[in-house]
Amino acid sequence: MSAYLLLQVELLVVLAAAALLARAPVPRRVASLALRGLLGLALLAPLLPALAGPWRPAPQVWAASTAGGGLRLEAMGVETLPALEASARVVHGTLGIGAVGLVVAILWSLLCVLSLRRRLSGTALVRRHRGFELRLGPPALGNFAVWLPGRSIVVLDEATFADPVDRRLALRHEMQHLRHGDAPFAWLLLALRAACAWNPAAHLLGESMRQLEELAVDEALVARGVSRRTYASCLLRAAERARPVPRLLAAGLHHPSTLKRRITMLSRPVAPRPSLAALVGAVATVLLLGLAQAADAVVTTSPLSTDRIVASLKAAQADDLPLPAHPLVAEALQKLTRSPRGVDWLRASVERQGDWAALVDLALAKAGLPAFLAGVPLIESGYENLGAGRSGHSAAPGTPGKGLWMFIVPTARTYGLRVDDSVDQRLDPAAETAAAVALLRDLHQEFGDWGLALAGYNQGAPHVRRAVAAEGTRDLWTLVQRGALNDYAPMVFAGALLLHEPELLER
Repeated sequence: MSAYLLLQVELLVVLAAAALLARAPVPRRVASLALRGLLGLALLAPLLPALAGPWRPAPQVWAASTAGGGLRLEAMGVETLPALEASARVVHGTLGIGAVGLVVAILWSLLCVLSLRRRLSGTALVRRHRGFELRLGPPALGNFAVWLPGRSIVVLDEATFADPVDRRLALRHEMQHLRHGDAPFAWLLLALRAACAWNPAAHLLGESMRQLEELAVDEALVARGVSRRTYASCLLRAAERARPVPRLLAAGLHHPSTLKRRITMLSRPVAPRPSLAALVGAVATVLLLGLAQAADAVVTTSPLSTDRIVASLKAAQADDLPLPAHPLVAEALQKLTRSPRGVDWLRASVERQGDWAALVDLALAKAGLPAFLAGVPLIESGYENLGAGRSGHSAAPGTPGKGLWMFIVPTARTYGLRVDDSVDQRLDPAAETAAAVALLRDLHQEFGDWGLALAGYNQGAPHVRRAVAAEGTRDLWTLVQRGALNDYAPMVFAGALLLHEPELLER
């Protein structure tokens, strides 16, 4: 799933936690801080894969190529093609939702800022001290606290300001909001609700957090010696005077809310009880997580053990097939055989290799190239002449080509193949094989290493040169582990091992 969709699911989890915390026998301030921490984790969790950066293993690609050079689907790991197609639809849908969400977020944020500006413009400055302002507003405006860059503002309505008792309690109430950081945090809630405007969980979560903040302030003031009766009477008078403010436009504001619960809390402790919102949130979370898991699920086969793969690589070396017994080769083979569809494709590809052995193996032998390069067309095309009136699949990352060796147009023309509207010599297996042999020979002559030569075959010689220069090493395995090169070369070595020992696919 994308980070954006994952965030929507996590908001449901946080909403369920908010409903439970609201009824838990803990101080409201503790519940509010715990909920902020959960929300922070929810916002950071979708970013962890991106933050991993160079520590992440390079993605492996499974591509679908058609005769017309059609769509190429890419995803982490080797998955079944239906799962990849579903994944692509999810990605496109996410982009659409994200674009609409961005437009709504901008418009909504603008409306909230204009609403706040209009309310503040109707107030008069009473006192200013450093970054704090006390302002006087009309009776219908009510009392609220708001934070702006460099300024903390408390607005009291005229009726509250005129009563010494109400003025003192209202000022202490709004100052407590500022001390708790509620006013700055209100802007984060606004941004979250705007970005996730279509998700009811974002709005319900915002309201739940506002309620907890109000209750936390009430609790703090009572703990500091404010009379419960006096404070409850002040809340009632403030509620009678205030005109309801549209919650969607109450950016950064803290108006008297959840009055019944607040006064109840002041009169007697609230016993924990089941919450309908918690139940709905928990059920919705379970359902959405189940759907997310189904969307991301990859049907897997039992993995080959690394020990068995290494033993097979050493056996190949004993048979004069110099395949490196490196863990990255074992990892590539495990990725290739992860899904039943991938295993079926590889079995069919290994069987088809016999039809092309006279051409491919003979061409490699005549050129003095190692036999393991027969793994290149296995990974590239599954030993099918792709594009010659038929479609097939490729396990190779990068831009799709055509033919047995999957040459792209510029490389084909560089090595003497004619590619135009009337002729495409990439579909001539003999001509393309001769070109592939020449390309591999040239790459090996430049880099002096078959691993780097294979990387150049897939990613281009200029990319390999830049990777070697940037990382300061010519070691293929180091370059792959650092993410400077993809895992194409280990995949070819793994493919060559399957050609040498197809029994690895019989599981």
